[in-house]
Formats: sequence, structure tokens, C-alpha cells
Amino acid sequence: MNDATKDKLTRKEAKERTRQRLIDAVLEHVRKNGLTGLTTGRVADRAGIAQSSFYVHFSDMDDALRAAADQAGEQIRALIRDARQRVDFSDPEAALHAAYQGALRALVDEPEFTELLLSHRRDRNSPLAAALRRVLQEARDDLAQDLARAGYADWFARDIDVYADLMVGMTLSAAEAVLDRRVRDQERLLRALAATTRALLASARPPRG
Repeated sequence: MNDATKDKLTRKEAKERTRQRLIDAVLEHVRKNGLTGLTTGRVADRAGIAQSSFYVHFSDMDDALRAAADQAGEQIRALIRDARQRVDFSDPEAALHAAYQGALRALVDEPEFTELLLSHRRDRNSPLAAALRRVLQEARDDLAQDLARAGYADWFARDIDVYADLMVGMTLSAAEAVLDRRVRDQERLLRALAATTRALLASARPPRG
């Protein structure tokens, strides 16, 4: 590798690092203040760069918000995927508890992002909406796969996406209850989620003949 190539790579890496600092600055502001007062100037200042340099990386604040939402969403998905890998799908009841536990922990551990998810997922005018809907759709897809792996696809193959959607909705409601401190005992909440889901799934089980 010659010096020109090394220099080019270094410039590229420096640009990527600056972009990441801006994303981190957006997330930090949102964690502390929500969307109130979120401007390119404040983000650039928090990232330690000139405001004009912001536009080298993002076309506007909405563009930076989308990138930040994508990154935060991917971090949550990674946590949930990691939890899913440890689930024993040979035991459907334990699998339900473990799946809810992993998802709830990921959401509660990122309260600011989860608050955005709860507040803006249906806001068609929000720059975050598309990124947030993508997070939820991927969660539904992953959950549908988990239900199939646990053997439930044989019960309601055509409706497995419907049940996955219901379970994602219950998970979001549970996260909201924890964040609002309406429910403080997460283990009790997890047991209730698993029991409700078992009853829901059992109702769809075809009669044995």
C-alpha cells in the first residue's frame, strides 16, 4: 500500500469518525432533552466541529435523525438477537419467557430510544417514523421465525405474522409500563406476558383428531 492510498484511507476513516461523532451527539441530545432544541448548531457543537461541516455528512437535521434512529435501532436489535441465540426452543414455555425477557431488557436499557419509538412510530410527519417502523417490522419478522422454530407454525401457519404482531404490541406496552413505573416487578410482568401468550397460542391450536 503506497502513501497516497494510506492517506486516502486515513481521510476516509477521519470522515467516518466525524460522522459517528455527529450521530453520537444527536443521540446524546435526544437522551437528555428529547427532540426539543435539536439543531444542527447544537449537534455540531456537541460533536466538536464547525456547523458548516455538519452538511458534509448530512443534508439536514432530519437526515441525521434518521441515521441516529437506524443506529439505535440496530443496537437494540443486536441485543435482542443475542438474547434469541440463547433461547431453548425445545421448551416452548421457557422460550416465551426468555424471548420476552431479552426484548424487554433491550427496550428498557435504551429508554430514550424506546420513548421515541412509542411516541413517533405512527407519526407520518416525523423523520424518525420510517426508521422506527423498520425496527418494528424486523422485530415482527424475527418473532415470526421464533414462533416457527418453537413449533407453532404447524398450528397457524397462515396467521403467524398476526400473532407476531400481537406479541410485539404486548412487548411495547410492557416496556411503556416499566418506563412509566406503573409496573416495578419485571419478573412478574414477564410471567404475565408469557402466560397471556401461552393462552393466546393455545386458543389457536387445532383440535386433536
